[in-house]
Order: sequence, then structure tokens, then C-alpha cells
Amino acid sequence: SEAPFKRIPFNEAMDRYGSDKPDLRIDLTVQDITALVQGTEFGPFAEGNTVKAVVVSDCHLTRKQIDKLCADVEVQAGQKPYWFRLDENGELVGGVAKFFAVLISVTFGLIYVSVQANNITVSVVAAFDVPPLATALFLCVMTTLVIFGGMTRIARFTEFFVPIMAGLYILAALIIILCNLDKVPGMFGLIIHDAFSPQAAVGGGLGTAVLTGVERGLFSNEAGEGSVPNAAATADVSHPVKQGLVQSFGVYVDTWIARLAKYVRITLNNYVEQKQQGISEPSFDPAILESRDGIHAWGIKHPVDHH
Repeated sequence: SEAPFKRIPFNEAMDRYGSDKPDLRIDLTVQDITALVQGTEFGPFAEGNTVKAVVVSDCHLTRKQIDKLCADVEVQAGQKPYWFRLDENGELVGGVAKFFAVLISVTFGLIYVSVQANNITVSVVAAFDVPPLATALFLCVMTTLVIFGGMTRIARFTEFFVPIMAGLYILAALIIILCNLDKVPGMFGLIIHDAFSPQAAVGGGLGTAVLTGVERGLFSNEAGEGSVPNAAATADVSHPVKQGLVQSFGVYVDTWIARLAKYVRITLNNYVEQKQQGISEPSFDPAILESRDGIHAWGIKHPVDHH
């Protein structure tokens, strides 16, 4: 007798449906789109991999519905699905992604690097009296050597240099604090005193404290700004959650360790300088965070007195 179900070879099932147990009542066949995604830097689409997709015509699902569908597929299949749209010419549609790419290129290519380069130049001038042009040329040459090596060289440079830079930064702060350990209790007393002063209460009531905290949080770790995911997306990991955990941990390292070391050092320097000036009850001057005194607080121009 004739079989009640249609039979197809195993290889044909895997090639056409991506499963050895396809539901032939649903006409969802996979198609080879390797040529379409060739040249992209997305990990799963890397050269040498065969990329197949289910083509869905006249899809009117919202972004929220698509995300939910992908989440359900990931739970059932154990692998993360990806989706994209094609225009009438059969090319990938960028939409918001292209607009975001332009914005982030301008932001990181001009604005952010300009701020950081300016801070480096001002610091070097204040510490060693090096002409700004010389510092700028040095930064340009060093940056060119790194970025023109592609993502591989950038990744190797940052994974080698950033831990050293952060370690030296924190070590310098610890040395300054340990050399002035007897003044640390007074510094914390200054922090607690000014935190509960009438001026602080009024500033907090007006939202000044919250606004300042958000500004410094964005500049220290860029949490919530949306600029870190573009760097995390280049990581080659077995699962995106692993890189997400690394990025989450980075927020705590930046804020709780690096920034805490910085502001404790600045506050300690502010406290000692006022004591040296004969002020019996020192008060914290917020302007030190916004002026070149922030550089002096490193102990470069006005080192803390160790006597």
C-alpha cells in the first residue's frame, strides 16, 4: 500500500528544510543566501560558511513580533536566529542601522576623539610643557599605526594596553593615598560633612546631584548611551551573553574602581591644600573637577605634601 506520508531522502530534507523531520504541510524551505551576505563582517556570515535562510514574502510582522518569534525559536532550537529585510532590488535594507552608522561615525570619529585628544594635550602641557602640536602629531601617528591594521590589530593593542593603563592609573592613586594615609579620615569626614550640608540638600532637591551623576556616569562608562555595543559586536565569542556579561562587568570596573580612585585622589588633594593654606574647616570645591586643578590633583603640578 502507498505510504500515508510523503517520503524524501535525508540529505534532501536537510538541504531544503534544514531539518530531518520537516513538516511538509508548511511550505517553508530554506534557500542558500551565501552570495547575498558575502563580504559582511558579521561572524556567522564569515567567509567559508554556508548561509541559508527561510524567505518569507509579504511579511507584515512588527519588530516586537519578530523579536518574540526569534526568542521562541532560540528556546526551541538552542541556537540564535537572525533576520533581515531585502528591498525590491534584493539588497539588504539598512534603514535605521545606516543612520546609526553615520551618527556613530561622526560621534566617535570626530567628537569623542576630539575631547579625549584635547584632554591629553592639556595634561601633557600642564605636566611637561610640551607644545600641543607635538602631542597632536604623536597621537595621530600612534593612532594611524593601530587603526590601519584593522580590527585584529585594534583588538590586540587594546587587550594589551588597556589593562596596563588601568593598572598604572589605579596604582598611582593607591600610592598617593598610602603616602597620605593619615589624612584619609579627614578627607572622608569632609565628604560626609559636605554631603549633608544645606547646599547639598538644595542641590539634590533641584536634581543637580542626579544630573551631575548621570553626566559623569556617561563619560566614565557610557552606560545607557548605546556606544559600547558597537565595540562588543566585534567580539568573537561562542554566545552573545558571554560578551554581554563582560560589558556589564566593565561598568562596575570603570565606576567603582577607576572613577572612585580618581575622585578620592582629587578630594584628598583638595583637603590637603586647604589645610596647608590654614583653613581650619576645609570644604570641597566642585570647580576642581571642571578646571585644570583636576590635573593638579593627580600630583603632577601640585603634589600632595608628604611631610
